[in-house]
Amino acid sequence: MKTNEDTKVRAHFVAVIFVLVVAAWANPQSDRSRPNVSRHFQSALTFEQRGEVDKAIQEYEEAIKETPNHADSHYNLARILAAKKDYEGAIRQYREALRIKPDDPDVHNNLGLALKNKGDLDSAISEYREALRLNPKQTEAHNNLGNLFLQKKDPKSAITEYRAAIQADPSSAESHMNLGSALDDSGQTEAAIAEYSESIRLQPNDAQSHYNLAISLGKKHDGQAVSELREAARLDPDWPLPHVWLVTLLMKPDPRGALSECRIADKLTSDPEIHDLCEKLATQVK
Repeated sequence: MKTNEDTKVRAHFVAVIFVLVVAAWANPQSDRSRPNVSRHFQSALTFEQRGEVDKAIQEYEEAIKETPNHADSHYNLARILAAKKDYEGAIRQYREALRIKPDDPDVHNNLGLALKNKGDLDSAISEYREALRLNPKQTEAHNNLGNLFLQKKDPKSAITEYRAAIQADPSSAESHMNLGSALDDSGQTEAAIAEYSESIRLQPNDAQSHYNLAISLGKKHDGQAVSELREAARLDPDWPLPHVWLVTLLMKPDPRGALSECRIADKLTSDPEIHDLCEKLATQVK
């Protein structure tokens, strides 16, 4: 299931440059520390846009040293640290951003995601709920909270959150796919199929939605499952799972087809069980 880190960079180069120009014009002899902070922050943004994240980290840290109460420096640094899986560091920086701007729902949402990735699920729930208190229509927080409830084996609560996400944004393919997963987990296969189908309508090239739909259709012994698995495999050629499930569905009606899919899966994964299965299928086909 997909998760969604907020990738918003909270500044615009033009705005930063404008502030620098105005400050220099208004008081050319003013304290140089403020322009230096702006240059560090601007440099960090530039490095981040280029994908030079280590340099961006250094510049955000310098900006924070100069102006510790600059919330956006803490926020942007936290995002990068979370992407590098330094969740402890990210949590510290998100909390610093909240110390300065406690009513920012995006920061609460991303702090929740970092806490979840660190394994602190209860604290993550609290942060997601605070994000939703501040902005009840924040689709990302509803989805993240729903994902966490699914992880905690609570599909009923997950369904509530995914439906709220869809109410906030009916065009969110991710929300429909997530709702489908929760419905499937709770035994509501037909309803799950409807949600996966809607997700595909909104985002036809999402391999995960095609795969999930295939699994639900397979529970009903619906032959369309094979075509959905083939589509998932076409959209994500490096993903072995669609091929593994095709082996299962084709084994009786089309052993040669099953063997072909098994060999593809074997190339994509180092799982010895799949390799052994291919050997057995090869023997049977001969």
